[in-house]
Amino acid sequence: MQHPATGPKSAAANPPATRPAGRASDRTESALQYPDGSVIWQTRSPALPLTVERTTYDASGRHRRLLCTGVDGQRVYAAPHHVVISDPAQRPTAVRLDSSARELTAAIRRHTADCRSCCEEAVFWGTARRCLLGKRLVDELGALLHYRDNVAKWLEGKPVDPTVLRRGQGVTVRGWHYDAHLRCHTRQAEFVGRFVEADHHGYLIVREMEHLTTAAYRAVHVFHAP
Repeated sequence: MQHPATGPKSAAANPPATRPAGRASDRTESALQYPDGSVIWQTRSPALPLTVERTTYDASGRHRRLLCTGVDGQRVYAAPHHVVISDPAQRPTAVRLDSSARELTAAIRRHTADCRSCCEEAVFWGTARRCLLGKRLVDELGALLHYRDNVAKWLEGKPVDPTVLRRGQGVTVRGWHYDAHLRCHTRQAEFVGRFVEADHHGYLIVREMEHLTTAAYRAVHVFHAP
């Protein structure tokens, strides 16, 4: 599931709401945890380290945000699913991400059954009728899945697995030789579908984001995009 990218913002613009303490049973956080003092970087700016000051919520009260300080002293807000902790040993493992997704899914179902407002929401991913806690749970799960299916895979640096790639998922095409000089070209694209040629070499059909044209590339040339 794709989540809109959240770029750096000035701390003075639209400051997030203060994070409520909440009861233990109301906790909505996933495995994407960044303790105060953690050094992270945003997927769009890997070369710019940030230090986490604290975790809060945005103005809507729905989405967690990290208040961070850059090396230049500027304070910015970052979304937990669009950042990576610098120390690989502190990053959530694939097993932890999967278990966290199951835990959040179960929490959403339990809360929906118990909440008079959320039980009126007919769609699992729907949030129009949900209470604030219900919205937080759904948004947190969506953010976690984006990190698990895009950022974590991108960190591995391996080509995509066509069997689990979803329609609409962001990918990057690498190592495609597009002229006689065999110059490499990298393309940002959106996954559209897949097919297999008679020679059984797997191809993926992707749509380029810039020109909205579709083309087929060998699966070994298609990588995850954060």
